[in-house]
Amino acid sequence: MGAPAAVAGAHDPGEPDPRPRDPERYPWEFWWGGRRALAYVEGGRLTLRAADGADLTAGHRWVRLPGKGNGAG
Repeated sequence: MGAPAAVAGAHDPGEPDPRPRDPERYPWEFWWGGRRALAYVEGGRLTLRAADGADLTAGHRWVRLPGKGNGAG
């Protein structure tokens, strides 16, 4: 048999526990599926990049700069 499956929230007792001791003093962020992207605008051109630098622009053609011809005032 292999190693036992990991239990959610469990950690190796030989390692420090990464969880805060007083969770009321820390903000929390929900994990939403999908990718996060940074938007870069240079010379009126929009480029979307992933955290690793990969270009995501082609897969998100619906993302547009606000302005004339893009449905914004």
